[in-house]
Amino acid sequence: ISFYNRSLEFKEEEADKVGIATTYHQLGNLFLTREDYQEALDHYSKAVKVEKKIGDRQGLARTHAQMGLANRELGQVEKALYHLVHSYQLFQRLRSPLAGDVLAKVEELQEMVSADVFNRILGEASTTTSGI
Repeated sequence: ISFYNRSLEFKEEEADKVGIATTYHQLGNLFLTREDYQEALDHYSKAVKVEKKIGDRQGLARTHAQMGLANRELGQVEKALYHLVHSYQLFQRLRSPLAGDVLAKVEELQEMVSADVFNRILGEASTTTSGI
């Protein structure tokens, strides 16, 4: 963790926005593997803010997928679905082969909510994705 924090300080000094977003994402991954899901989400949220500013759609798609996984582990199915649907839509737009992997995770969780809830989440994610 100290390596990533030093890296983050350096990237902030250099105003390296891509590096900052990547470092936040990597810190999120580190906390995800340590099963500290809330800390992972905090770092992923910081990554998303930077990725939106710089227009990094690939980064946003990856980070939203990871946020979906962290929320799923916390038992927050609706939040997990929102992030996974958002990620799927971005990957699909980018014509990324990762879209299929994310879709499989969406389908797993879709069965855990009502059709009305799923349709609401689809609408929310579509609205958010359309501006990117």
